[in-house]
Amino acid sequence: MSVRTRASSAGGTLIQSGTLAERPAAGAVDSYYWATDIYVLFRDTGVAWEAVAVQPYRHSLLPQLGIEWFGRYQVGSASIIGAGDVHICAIQVPFTVTVSGIMVIHGGVAGGNLRVGLYENGAGDQPDGATLLAESASTACNGIDRGQLVPFTSPVQIVGGLYWLANQADNTNDTYANITRNANEIAGDLFDRSRFDDRPAYGAFDNPMAATSSTATDFMKWLNVTSIP
Repeated sequence: MSVRTRASSAGGTLIQSGTLAERPAAGAVDSYYWATDIYVLFRDTGVAWEAVAVQPYRHSLLPQLGIEWFGRYQVGSASIIGAGDVHICAIQVPFTVTVSGIMVIHGGVAGGNLRVGLYENGAGDQPDGATLLAESASTACNGIDRGQLVPFTSPVQIVGGLYWLANQADNTNDTYANITRNANEIAGDLFDRSRFDDRPAYGAFDNPMAATSSTATDFMKWLNVTSIP
């Protein structure tokens, strides 16, 4: 059950705490709820709960609901992706969210078109055989040294867990920023799960995902979060 405590403010503002699942229905304007399992403070608008403060999450992933991204922040060198090839990297989502697209970072000359997709987790924490949950339309690259949000054709709600962000381009001119890897990371660590699908041509993503192979290159990508329950 959620725990009820009182703030020391003159108005006796009500603050409750418990897990996200234990959060009561909204309706008491300007009361607050601290979700102990996801480290988010919510304020009751009288109609719905809105997130007002978020504690940095573990695994070097930061759910900054103020700017609405789940992603990674260390950048190393850059890599060029071959035409039609699909790069897939793991991302840990800590709780249920609705997502609407993926941000990719062009680290150099960007041209042509790209697609992004979101896969569920497959057996053995691999994307192989996983279901495609969302995909974008073919989208023109928007220039040099900048991030680009590529929207899915429809937003999708996902629960907490491991997912795979996929991207591909129709030419070899797209240079993507990489994530710096620590030499001390052990096999099986989240940042050591990047995969690669060598495809013959650019087009819609496979569903389910084809067999993939490991790669040492982990491109910088963010998952766009539009709302949480």
